[in-house]
Amino acid sequence: MDGENLLAPSGRPTGMVFAHPAHEWFTFAAVLRLQPNLYYLSPGIFGGDGFADAFREKLAAIGFRGTVTFGSISESEIYERYLAQDDDWFVTQRDAIADWLGALQPGIVFTDAFEWYNSAHDLVPLLVTSAVQCQPSDSPPISLAEHGIGLQTVPWQKRQTQDWPAVRLTDDEIACKRQFLGDMNGFFSGITQGVNDELQSVVKDWGEKEYQTEYYRWTSVTRTFGEPPKVGDWATYDQRGHLRVASGRSQQAITFHEHFAPLAAKLLREDSMSVIG
Repeated sequence: MDGENLLAPSGRPTGMVFAHPAHEWFTFAAVLRLQPNLYYLSPGIFGGDGFADAFREKLAAIGFRGTVTFGSISESEIYERYLAQDDDWFVTQRDAIADWLGALQPGIVFTDAFEWYNSAHDLVPLLVTSAVQCQPSDSPPISLAEHGIGLQTVPWQKRQTQDWPAVRLTDDEIACKRQFLGDMNGFFSGITQGVNDELQSVVKDWGEKEYQTEYYRWTSVTRTFGEPPKVGDWATYDQRGHLRVASGRSQQAITFHEHFAPLAAKLLREDSMSVIG
């Protein structure tokens, strides 16, 4: 199936689960065509007085009619719990997503892409995959898809797009995308202060092609999560963990085999799912 078919209405609600706000920048075709319900693991760096209401208002101003749910955790807490290997805490976050999915009963759920080489982001497809597997066996099946965050500017991320079907936005969708990014500029300006230099470097250089094109692909509910491969000169999963230490943002590096793999093993084991349903 290509990207356009992936965005075809299913007759059931659509869900989107992201690490934090700003990832919807890469999914406006899906946001506007499917009118999904959005779930953010954390408000991220944007959380603060008035943000949630302003975020919903600006989305509504471009015709968005879905709901927006924010988890009550901070992005820093995700890293702290990850470093502490507090798997039970992540089971709690997974259960919250599973409950949300159970109430929504979506036909399809979009997530951040795995192999983003960012430990907080790479947790999202793992948590969602586990949450889907937690649904009762008699529940309607849920399909999974992911969006190509960062793929709009391939030289920046040094990744290939041939495995990612491209979706071209309409002129009206592009106008809505520009309006939303402009309206929310005040909240997103903190990115320029070094919180996420990579993402800001993409957006500030966006031309017409980047606004016009988004990437989506199907993935599997029974997917496995192997160590992300080396891609160009883009930092690997483990290298990004060490870069966080070098930048002073963390005291210890998060690595794939020490942190991600054990957590994935727990979340995808049946005995961790008995609390759901």
